[in-house]
Amino acid sequence: MTRALAGHGWTIGLAAMLALLLIATKLIQPDFGITGLDSLVRAALPFALATVGIAIVITCRPSGVTNTADADEPTPTPATAGLTEKATA
Repeated sequence: MTRALAGHGWTIGLAAMLALLLIATKLIQPDFGITGLDSLVRAALPFALATVGIAIVITCRPSGVTNTADADEPTPTPATAGLTEKATA
């Protein structure tokens, strides 16, 4: 059990933080209910989806590529750098 807790500490911590924030919200605003939670989720959903999209793009880009515009072009080596300049001239 402690091994599972150690491996998923961040996940458990985030869930606990969410629960604490919901309890604090309920204490501050007693009429906060399921409709308030529903509107909160609907408001946060576009940001969450954008964050997932950015994470996928960063994770799936080829290694060594710093600019996505260069992803389809091979990196010229010193041996082939002169060949590409002569071919375009």
